[in-house]
Amino acid sequence: TKEWHIGADISFFDSRLYASISFYDRNTDDCFEVYCNGAYEETAKAWKWAEPAKVWSRLSSVANRGYEITLGGTPVRTSKITWRLDCNMTLAANWMRSSNPEDFYGKVIGHDIYCTCNAVGLPISTLFGYKADEAGNYLDVTGEGIVTSADKVQLGNTIPTVYGGIQSTLSLYGITFELSFDGAAGHKIANINRLVRDGAKDSQENVALSSDYVEKGDYARLSY
Repeated sequence: TKEWHIGADISFFDSRLYASISFYDRNTDDCFEVYCNGAYEETAKAWKWAEPAKVWSRLSSVANRGYEITLGGTPVRTSKITWRLDCNMTLAANWMRSSNPEDFYGKVIGHDIYCTCNAVGLPISTLFGYKADEAGNYLDVTGEGIVTSADKVQLGNTIPTVYGGIQSTLSLYGITFELSFDGAAGHKIANINRLVRDGAKDSQENVALSSDYVEKGDYARLSY
């Protein structure tokens, strides 16, 4: 991994008000060693290779870039009462710089369903499937007159592009009260449980993701 950061910090009123902003650029090159094509035999104790497995390496690289912004302060600070308020936000983007064909498709954990892809220029694990109409029918995007795997398109980014939060800490006569509000936006979620429940299949009778099962992933959460 190679990365660099640049940022600035500023504070006022004896650090009772502060702000910071930073920009980062990160590039990661992952080398995967793959073992396969070796014959195996089952023994009473364990599986073992009867002949050497074939080994090769493949390379995929990922870029991450974004801003991190923080604003905070202490509106109240006395001998008995202290109130601290902090806000933060991250704007992030990632994409595949290069990808081995073996890494293109991604499965859903727990289900043998291909619903994501890793393609050059797209975010990591981009949702990948069929477009569907209001009735849930898959659309022939290529115009060939029949729906095939060639009609699959990008359906959304699974990784949020915006993160943020607000933290409030109030110390009152030795008792501390904490309140935290955080959230994320700019991403999609594949509702695989609903897809499996409905038994949605394409023209080849394969269970496949469609836009009908892609939902907004934006959320906000309050904890105390």
